[in-house]
Amino acid sequence: MSASPVCPSPVCPSPVCPSPSVCDDDPEAGTTLVELLVVLALMALITLVIGQGLDAVRRMSPLAGRIDAAAETALVRDHLMRSVGEALADLPLAGAAPFDGTQAAMRFLAPSDPVLEVDGIQRITLSLAAAKNGLDLVELRGVARGDLAIDAALPGETRTVLIRGIRAARFAYADAPLEGEGEGEPDWRPEWHALGQSPALVRIEVELPPKDSRRFAPLLIHPAASTAVADKRSRR
Repeated sequence: MSASPVCPSPVCPSPVCPSPSVCDDDPEAGTTLVELLVVLALMALITLVIGQGLDAVRRMSPLAGRIDAAAETALVRDHLMRSVGEALADLPLAGAAPFDGTQAAMRFLAPSDPVLEVDGIQRITLSLAAAKNGLDLVELRGVARGDLAIDAALPGETRTVLIRGIRAARFAYADAPLEGEGEGEPDWRPEWHALGQSPALVRIEVELPPKDSRRFAPLLIHPAASTAVADKRSRR
């Protein structure tokens, strides 16, 4: 009688293997029910976390767009406040400076930006230009050399689009009240054509499309040069 083969697997309860088929299988190669449940639970947890992350991204996207739009509008408003606020009424050598404005456009002289532009006087034009998605509020800047006439051709002007895709923009102008007239509601005018006299207030209104996320409240600007002009008038 030949001896039975010795079982090398720890599954066998005795050194003698009762069945060769049991000894040939590796118990570590299989997956138990507990391990399968753990894997399924981990997959469900990962799916839940990813889903919540995607939902948060979807909810944050409109908010990020509104933040970008608000930041862009704030920069434009700050630029307009600075540019129009520095409108010149008098020039050191040339005398009175022109200021010309209508409801759709405005042109005046202002000092050059000491950081971005060369020294001198800039002629600035704000106007509307037709675009694919409505109208654009455009600024033209150029160095005023020689002839300072407000309507003279000026080569080398740089064109910058301040606000894209608007429905309309309107400019209005108010004069400073004389001494003794009191301070009431400004007398807004649709046009301003003066030499050596800037308006006391400039109002810029921008109308945006109905579903546009940007907001542009009416902007009131007080040109610094108008204060000196009002002082001269009050002394007369």
